[in-house]
Amino acid sequence: NETGTGAPKLRPAIVLAVLPGEFQTLLMCGLSSQDRSVVDGWDEPIIPGTDEFRSAGLRRQSYARLSFLHALPEDEIVGRIGAVPEHFFGNFAAGSLST
Repeated sequence: NETGTGAPKLRPAIVLAVLPGEFQTLLMCGLSSQDRSVVDGWDEPIIPGTDEFRSAGLRRQSYARLSFLHALPEDEIVGRIGAVPEHFFGNFAAGSLST
């Protein structure tokens, strides 16, 4: 998606892991405040008032979209807004939120 100025729109995501190999790309899942595309059993809500929400730096309830994974080189991450605790994803390592 673009902003209308030709620049890509920044999107929040959670870094789940550093992928092995020479390229050292990051495995990420998307974040969305829209609930219309939530996949039951895959996507996890980050709910206001919880420890996860407070540490994430989000403005409204959002969903960690484990049904929307992608890999991204670390040098394409613009910034960090917060983090989610390790227990939030169970088997995944602690993630850090990035845009």
